[in-house]
Amino acid sequence: MPEDKQSTVTTAPAQAPTTPASQTAVARNPPKAPAIPAEPSMVVSSSPHFHTAFTVNKIMFWVIIALLPGCLAGIYFFGLERVLPATGYWAYAQFIRACRGMLRGARRATAL
Repeated sequence: MPEDKQSTVTTAPAQAPTTPASQTAVARNPPKAPAIPAEPSMVVSSSPHFHTAFTVNKIMFWVIIALLPGCLAGIYFFGLERVLPATGYWAYAQFIRACRGMLRGARRATAL
């Protein structure tokens, strides 16, 4: 029969945590900010814009065309009664726009 042997576990004595020499050097001597050059190294200018035949009116026309599928889907899924308040908001906004145009003395106040 084998004899029962008790196993003993030995632990290493506790040691203070060690930090690498590079970390202690940084802690003692923090890095300095780079010196500001005499002349600026970055050129500041306006952004490049390209010119095309598109006007604001043409772009907004295509924005409205792009919004139509979503509006039609909203009518299909939620019904026409949900569109009527939005139509009222649009009409009110056009009314306010026309009033502002008249108060400012615009030649004509146009709606979409």
